[in-house]
This record gives sequence, C-alpha cells and structure tokens, in this order.
Amino acid sequence: MTFTLIEMALKLGLPRKGPDKRTLKPLLREAIRPKLINEKAFTHMKRIRQQRAENLRLLRGVEKITRSSLPKNDYLAVLLESLPELRNSFARASGQSIHFPHEAIFSLRFAAEFVNELFRRHSSAKS
Repeated sequence: MTFTLIEMALKLGLPRKGPDKRTLKPLLREAIRPKLINEKAFTHMKRIRQQRAENLRLLRGVEKITRSSLPKNDYLAVLLESLPELRNSFARASGQSIHFPHEAIFSLRFAAEFVNELFRRHSSAKS
C-alpha cells in the first residue's frame, strides 16, 4: 500500500496534462533526475551512514585505511530498481504474508519521508 501512495504522490507532484499512464519506475526516474528526491531525507540512510562512519573510525584505529577505499552506494539508483519490483511483488502476491510491526512502521516512515521529500520544494516555494 505504501508503494501505491508513493506512486500517487509522484503523479501528483509531477503532473501531466491528459491521461497519465506513467508507472512507478518512469515516475521515479523523473523525480530523481532533477534531484527532487535526496537520499539524505531518509532516516534509515542517515543511521546507515552514521554507523558506517563509526565503523570507519574504528577501522582507522586498527588499520590505516582511507575513506576513498570504501565503496560508495547510489541509494537513488537502488530505489529506482527496487521500488517497482517491491511494489509489483506486493501487488501480485501469490499468498498471504505476515509483516512484523517494525516492518510496517519502516514502510510507513519510508513512504512519509519520500512524499515529504518530493513536496519539500513545493512547500518551501510557497513560504
């Protein structure tokens, strides 16, 4: 359900005249290209980066490594590929699945952060 929310928010935030047949992946690409979505808006990515920084500090104490030797991740590219797949897997579920509360909370938080990030510029332009 949260993936449908994200898709509808993208259609609302990236309006088109006439019938809109864009699906989630083209909409995501359209939002990512002009940087309407920034990975820094997602709290789970902040926590991952903080944990990586802490791990790096610990590693530097043991080994003399540089930051450039660690691989960079392109979170927006991951979103572009994974969100449509996840949405489709939930939309075409072949059976029932049980989700734990922390998974539901994560999904709701992720969708809220995505929508807030998408409309961040709209709300700041009105101020």
